Order: sequence, then structure tokens, then C-alpha cells
Amino acid sequence: MKNFKRCFSSCAAIAEGLLDKLQEEAAEQLENDLADYCCDMDDEERLEYCDFCGEPTWLCGSLTVTRDYDEGLGSPAYRVCQKCYNLQQTYLQAELDEYETAC
Repeated sequence: MKNFKRCFSSCAAIAEGLLDKLQEEAAEQLENDLADYCCDMDDEERLEYCDFCGEPTWLCGSLTVTRDYDEGLGSPAYRVCQKCYNLQQTYLQAELDEYETAC
């Protein structure tokens, strides 16, 4: 597990530094090459992306299932990274707090 975390950190650091300098197509190719070289992940897991921010799972971690409650409870289930999920929950909590203070 330590090797994976170190590998993941190295891959993320390399990708962050190089992504700013490369065009979008070259950056996507680099992400795939780094994932193949560094990390022992399934092809299926590596190809999953956050539905909100578009980050690949090897860069943002595992995905969580959630709904966009502004679309209603009949909305589709989205697979999102932890960062996007936390942002959504913070927004929902702020909205709830605002509603409770108004009542």
C-alpha cells in the first residue's frame, strides 16, 4: 500500500507539473502513459472519470455515487470524486442553514 501511495503521489506530482505545459491531447496521452507505467490498476478503473470535474480515478481517487438534488430525486446518479462530493455536501449544508435561519 505504501508503494501505491508513493507511486500515486509521484504520478500526481509529475502530471500536475507537466499538464500546464502540454496541449490537451498530449496531456491525456501522458495521463494514460503514467498510469500504465506507475500504477497497478485495472484498465476499467483507470478509465473511469468523475462526472462533475472530469478527473480520472487514478488522479482523484475512488468515485462516490450521488445525485444532483437541484435536478430532483428522479435525476440520474452521478459518479463523482471525493473533492466534488465534499463541495456538493458543503453547498447543500449551506443551503440548509440558510433555509433554517429564514424560518
